[in-house]
Amino acid sequence: MEKNELKKVKLVVADVDGTLVDPDSQLSEETIKAVKALKKTGVKFALGTGRSNNMIEALVRLMGGDLCSITNNGSLVYDHGEKKIIYIRTLTRKQSEAILGEILKNGWEFICYSRTHMYYSHRDAFIERKLEQVTQGCFELSDFPEFIHKEITSFDEVDDPDELLKIAVRNDQKADMKKISEIAASVGAELKNSGEKFEAIFPKGISKQSGVQKLQEYLDISKEETAAIGDFDNDLPLFAQADIKVAMGNASDVLKKEADLITDSNREDGVAHFLQKIIDSKE
Repeated sequence: MEKNELKKVKLVVADVDGTLVDPDSQLSEETIKAVKALKKTGVKFALGTGRSNNMIEALVRLMGGDLCSITNNGSLVYDHGEKKIIYIRTLTRKQSEAILGEILKNGWEFICYSRTHMYYSHRDAFIERKLEQVTQGCFELSDFPEFIHKEITSFDEVDDPDELLKIAVRNDQKADMKKISEIAASVGAELKNSGEKFEAIFPKGISKQSGVQKLQEYLDISKEETAAIGDFDNDLPLFAQADIKVAMGNASDVLKKEADLITDSNREDGVAHFLQKIIDSKE
């Protein structure tokens, strides 16, 4: 890729799992240094992820705390430096009750999120790992007191039924995804891929692409001035809103075919190496 192409970049949006963090969900020192150096050039750095906002807070703080993020696949766009919601779109109570009610009735495994809550079907090793993602790194739950997590067996146990950002269902289990998709569509919501193990229900029209659009409008940065980095098929919407598309070395074949550049894997600090190319182009 030509140096002049990278020189025009004013915004970099990176996926998290499989991209920004290593296979153990850790953020390397090299990546932290690269993000901080990038910001010194005036380029904005943002996260674009299917994770809940609670699950990226530690990562944001490690990188300086002044990033923006697109979480829940586009349902929430947030300025962490200003502590300001740029955009939020939640499922309505009617949508949540219809979809989650059916999931609960059939005993399918799920996790759902609002800004302050995480609900799940039962606490197992998988859920424990998700909770660790919230508490890992530079803070403990006591430092983030608004976060509440609990197992539920009934929709009546949801504390904020009109504020759910997404409902995620394990697609490697026994859930009937066709039926869930039909119920979601009947109430004006959509079922989409949300990573390798999940399908998730979002408000209609929500995606990483729509989230990046909202962030670009907020920052007054164009698609032509944006670079996106990802590793899996669900990052295609991220690519759709960026002129420079970067796939990780560990990315899916589908994403690599759409990429302008393939960087190293997330085991080899691929994000940091790409950011350094942008930093070098600014000199």
